[in-house]
Amino acid sequence: MEIKKLCTLFTLVTLCLFAKAQTATLRFSARMLEKPSSYTSELEAIFKVSETKKVYTRNLKEMVVLENGYAQYKIKNVKDWLMLKEEYQAHTIDVVYTKYPKDREFWLTDYHELLVKRLKELFTYDSTLNDVNIKFNIILQTSCETQEEAKAMFHGFIIRYAKRKAKQVPKPDAGMTPVQRVDRYLVEVGGLQDSFVWRTLSEHPSWKNSLVVMDMTGSMYQYSPQVLLWHLKNAGTSGIKYLCYFNDGDKKQEKDKVIGATGGIYFIEAAKAEKASRMLYTVMRAGYGGETLDENDCEALIEAEKHFEGFDELILVADNTPIRDYELLSKIKHPVRVILTGCEWGINVEYINLAYRTGGSVYTISDDINDILSKAQDGLLTIGQNKYKLNTKANLFECLDLESCDYQFRKEVEAEQGNISALRRSPVGKKMAKPIKGQKLTSKKVKKKGFFARLFGG
Repeated sequence: MEIKKLCTLFTLVTLCLFAKAQTATLRFSARMLEKPSSYTSELEAIFKVSETKKVYTRNLKEMVVLENGYAQYKIKNVKDWLMLKEEYQAHTIDVVYTKYPKDREFWLTDYHELLVKRLKELFTYDSTLNDVNIKFNIILQTSCETQEEAKAMFHGFIIRYAKRKAKQVPKPDAGMTPVQRVDRYLVEVGGLQDSFVWRTLSEHPSWKNSLVVMDMTGSMYQYSPQVLLWHLKNAGTSGIKYLCYFNDGDKKQEKDKVIGATGGIYFIEAAKAEKASRMLYTVMRAGYGGETLDENDCEALIEAEKHFEGFDELILVADNTPIRDYELLSKIKHPVRVILTGCEWGINVEYINLAYRTGGSVYTISDDINDILSKAQDGLLTIGQNKYKLNTKANLFECLDLESCDYQFRKEVEAEQGNISALRRSPVGKKMAKPIKGQKLTSKKVKKKGFFARLFGG
């Protein structure tokens, strides 16, 4: 009995010491964040307060600006810090307000409550920022006489940072489960923009014994990993048996990408969760986001069919950009269910034909298009604002409004260029294989003649 009491006492002491050690590393205690009204003096003592006419947030070096908005606490652009935090260490955080009204007694928003809400929001995304080694300042902007002027000014955080020392950089895989590794991957590439792919898989529980082929070029980094995450979090019921990642030829130059032999295709059984989660990084590092807008979707589908046996569903997760090897369409043997992202301006007719010619279907954020031929009235298929006419001679759908579809393609080019440019400037971009000197994001087939030149060979 005495030994039991001693063990219990030892455990309590250990827990107390651990809690004290944890608290000693935090700048803001849990109690302070939960009940700011009871700790107003302690809270204010943490911050050095200064005033300035206006804070300018452009062209700030070694700083990242996170915006809340006037009297708001949600962070609008948190990914700007999340993409930096692995390589850089915060040393100072400024919380920027407007001093309006000038007399704080007339402030409509509870000052301490808003401050703590903003801090809790920040720490939710990155708990390491609640650190006793980080300095916190409050900056009050005074150049505002009306509420409209105050609303027009910046409100939020300015995080000042420095490069981490080599020994401070966290090991990407240390002690992580596959789910944690995929979660981390998504954070590193900018966060989950939307859950469209996840939702599509959840809405189709009848898809069993599936082989999923995933585009792993830059614009798909936030989307394709949702497949693996959904599979891991629905273990035993997901129905996914095999995975195939492709990145359009690793870092080959355009001139070296032979139709049907471009490569950059990786295979893994979905049950091998550890390897599958690590493979995300492997494919990303090898591909450098993709060199061109065109991608080797058909080659990946064909090679996946050859590599795996005993599957019932063939699913392609891709973006809406052109299919490099569209001419290989007839070599695909199974119906393809296409989960297609980036369809804000319409659906690239190549994916409609991929589904139509294989007997498959297309799923976008706004449409489920099954049995394509039955939906076409007198050979005319209407999806959103766009119309596609069946060319009975070629047995392929074609865009009816050439100007509308050419505009769609140009918007896709702009979006893809923006995505890749941002990715390559980010810290996670530095983990990928560097492009060969002179490589640019292009789509040579459409550079002069536009979208329909590549469809009709003009």
